[in-house]
Amino acid sequence: MENPRPRRPAESSDQAASERRTAPPVSTQSARARVRKTAFLLGVLSAVIVGTLSGYYVLNGSMPLATTASKPHPMPVPRHPLQVLVWRVRDFFRGKPPPPIRPVPSDPRPILFQEAKNLIRAERWVEARARLLELQALAPEYPAIGDYLARVEQEIPNQQHLMAAKEALEAKTLAVAKAQLDQVSPNTTMFERVAQLKRQLRDTADARVQEAQSLLDAGQREQALAIFADVVAVFPDHQLAKAGLEQAQFSLAVASGPPAWDIVARDFMKGEIFSAMVLAKACAPKVPRCKSGLEDLKEFSTLLKKMEDLDPDQLAHMVELDKQITGASVPSRATDKVRARQTYILYKNASAAWARGAWPRAMEFARRTLQVDPSHRGAAGIVQELSHKAKGIYRQAYTLKDTDPQGALPLFYAAMDMTPPDDEIHQKAKHWIEKLDPRGKTRR
Repeated sequence: MENPRPRRPAESSDQAASERRTAPPVSTQSARARVRKTAFLLGVLSAVIVGTLSGYYVLNGSMPLATTASKPHPMPVPRHPLQVLVWRVRDFFRGKPPPPIRPVPSDPRPILFQEAKNLIRAERWVEARARLLELQALAPEYPAIGDYLARVEQEIPNQQHLMAAKEALEAKTLAVAKAQLDQVSPNTTMFERVAQLKRQLRDTADARVQEAQSLLDAGQREQALAIFADVVAVFPDHQLAKAGLEQAQFSLAVASGPPAWDIVARDFMKGEIFSAMVLAKACAPKVPRCKSGLEDLKEFSTLLKKMEDLDPDQLAHMVELDKQITGASVPSRATDKVRARQTYILYKNASAAWARGAWPRAMEFARRTLQVDPSHRGAAGIVQELSHKAKGIYRQAYTLKDTDPQGALPLFYAAMDMTPPDDEIHQKAKHWIEKLDPRGKTRR
């Protein structure tokens, strides 16, 4: 029977030789396959050996070592968490109780120190002090514990003052809140809370002033007076509170009976010019004396603001205004600075005239200085020295009165100007001037 598959044509000898030269031999390919298979088997065998040894290590705690019969291998001790877990599972299935868990001992000092710092950041100072004291008992020389304890001991009273100030503000007692805030140390770490409470203190004061003004307008003078006094005690420069306090005091004083202007003059004599002006303005519509006195107070206040630029005559005018306002012959405390300035300028002029030899002018300024300040030693010394010189000038004029009357007259005038009116030399010089120059046509 004929084979249906076609026969492969016979190859020529030259073609077969060529194919044998180009194709790799069959024996080389088989050898490479055998090498790869052997390497794979060796890898698997190595993995099995390593896994077996590792499992034995996990279960028994050590690698298998050759031991002699006389020295048995010691009981293994677990050294790794995985090994401990495997052992516990093995013991569970064997029915053995698990070994007790022994916690690893740790150093409590860093833990206490960190807890104390966390409490300090949260401003829980009392609890932080407790942690620090516990740490100090364990380690007195622990680094920085002294500084932290000092800070905590300082901040505990500061926190108490801040809490008291907050409670006082809630109760609207400004003076108490201010006193508590003043006791907080300047180097506190709670400066933000201090600043917040100070702002709240100022806002509460402004609100209290408005409340007091409403009470004053409603005729509740005593309640308004108490609030104004509380605000002024905390903020002495609060203008609205000061004005309200003066109005409340004035209203109470008028209601009790004293004349209105007497109250104004009383405050002015104590040096409280602003208070006197407020009171005078309040009573001016009803009391004529308050209306006229208010103008004097305004003029005095205007001159007082530019006192450093005033001359002695303008300063003397301020002293006269003071007498008109108070109605007293003795200057009030409101003119203390005025009279001090007046004394300074007058004595300065007297010293300058003394230095250039203008004796009459030096005597004039020295006497005016003593009129303002009778206890001024410098001016008294100039007067005494010039009085001694006046005697010499008088003697010189007295010698010339018969031979040179016209030359003696200026000397008599100088002696008279250099002495006070009640002085003996002054009287004698005046006598000879009237005799030698009866019409007063001659002057120095």
